[in-house]
Amino acid sequence: MSSRRRPQQSPRRQSSVSALSQRTRSSLALSQTSSDDVPAAPFYNTTFSAHRLSPLHLGPDDLNPRRLQTVAQRLRDTLVGDVVRGVEVGLGRDDGDDPVMGRAGALEAVELRWVRMATLLDLGSSEGDKEEDDGQLLRNKNALSLSLRYEAASCTALLLPPLDDDTDQQQQPAAQTDSDFWGHKTDAKVPDKSRFLHLPLLLLRMPAPLKSIIAEFLSVTFDCRVSPLRLGTRSILRAWESWIKSAGLPTRGPLAKDVVLTLGFYIPPSSSSAPIAQGGDGDEEDPESQKPGLKSVDIFIPAPELRRFVDAAAATSSSSSSSFKPAAAQSRQDEDDHDEKKRTTQLLAGLLNEEGWSWNNRANHHPFTHALALYLDAHLGMNLFHPGVRITKIACGGFVIADGKVKVFAPADLRQQQVSSAEEESVLGSESLVGQRRAVFELLRDLVRKAAGRDHLA
Repeated sequence: MSSRRRPQQSPRRQSSVSALSQRTRSSLALSQTSSDDVPAAPFYNTTFSAHRLSPLHLGPDDLNPRRLQTVAQRLRDTLVGDVVRGVEVGLGRDDGDDPVMGRAGALEAVELRWVRMATLLDLGSSEGDKEEDDGQLLRNKNALSLSLRYEAASCTALLLPPLDDDTDQQQQPAAQTDSDFWGHKTDAKVPDKSRFLHLPLLLLRMPAPLKSIIAEFLSVTFDCRVSPLRLGTRSILRAWESWIKSAGLPTRGPLAKDVVLTLGFYIPPSSSSAPIAQGGDGDEEDPESQKPGLKSVDIFIPAPELRRFVDAAAATSSSSSSSFKPAAAQSRQDEDDHDEKKRTTQLLAGLLNEEGWSWNNRANHHPFTHALALYLDAHLGMNLFHPGVRITKIACGGFVIADGKVKVFAPADLRQQQVSSAEEESVLGSESLVGQRRAVFELLRDLVRKAAGRDHLA
C-alpha cells in the first residue's frame, strides 16, 4: 500500500509564513504588563502638538488592561482598513497626499497602556527635597500612552492627567442638580464620577492625517471632544518666567544657551476693503495687490546677557521713578475714552484673551519681559506692549514653545559632567538637576491647567 507524501513548502514560503505569523502575533501582543515592567514613553526631546481633551466617558467599566487591549485592537482595525467612516484613509500608500505615511511602511503594533507620571518625567531618581515632594505628588498620577509602531517610523500620543494635588483624575465634568430649568425638584440622580476620566492634555507626535484619525477615534470611543490648544503670548511668557525662577539662568553647562524670542505682528482686516464700485476712476488700489509688511522679528539674547536682564528688571521694579508703562496701563489713565480704547485693544489683539497685553498689569509678575521691553524701547523704539505685538515662539536651553507645539529637553545631570572643583559651586547652584526637573514639572502642570480650563489671568 503506497502512501502519498505531501509536497513540502519551499524555505522561502516557510520564512514568509513564519514572518507573517510573527508580525500578527506582535501586532496583537498589546500591553498587559504594569508600568514598572516596561520603559517609559518618550517625552523628552520630542516635539508634540498640544490639544485639549474633554473628560472621557468610560461607562460601567474602567480602563483595565483587558479593555485597553480591546480599544487598541479596534484602533488597529481602523488604521489597517482602507475606509474610515466612508472616507478613504490612504495611510501607508505611496500615491497618497502625504508621502510620509507611505514611507513609514506597514503597521506592526498598537500599544495602549498606563504610565506613571513620575516615571514619564523621570522624577525621584535623584536626591532633593523638592524633587521628593514632586515624586510624592505624582505618586498616584498616571498617564495614558498610545504607541503606533510602523516598519520605519513610530508615533506617540500621551493623555496627561491634572498634576495638582487636589485634583482627581476621575471626576464629573459638570455638576448636576436635582432641579430642572424652572427650579422644580426632579428625581434625576447625579451620574457616578467614576464614569468619567479626566485627561485634559493630549500630546500628539504623528503626521497630520494620522492626528485627525486619532482624534476622531477618541471622540467616537469615549464620547469626548478634541480641539487644538493655542499657546499665545501670555502662556509663552509665563512658561519662561516660571522657568527662570525654578531652574535659574546658568552661565555654564547644557542649559547655558541663547534665548530666541520671535515677535509677531497682527493687523486687523480693514473695513474699507470693499470692491471698487462700477464707474469709478480706477485710482483706488486693489487690496489683494498690497504686499504685506514686516511679519516677524527674531530676537537673540546671548546666554551671558540673560542675567543682566534679570538684574535690570529687579532694579526697575524696586525704583518707582520708571515712567515706562505698558499700553494697557496707559489706556487706563484716560477715563473718558477708556471703553473706546478697550475695544480698539481687543481688535488689535484679534479678540484673543492671551494677546493684547491687557493681562500685563504688574511688572513683578513678568520681570524679564518688562526688562526686555525697556531695552527694545530704548534701542529700537519698539513698544513691546503694543496690542498688535505678539510673542509667537520662545526657544531656550530647557524647552521650545510655539503656537500649539511643545518640546521639552531632558534635564542634564551636571554632576556627571567634567567640571573642576572651582566651577562646581557656580555651575551646581540653582541650575542643578533638581531645579531643572522642578521647572519641567511646573511647565507641564501649567499646560495641563490651561487645557483643563483652570487657567486664570495673572
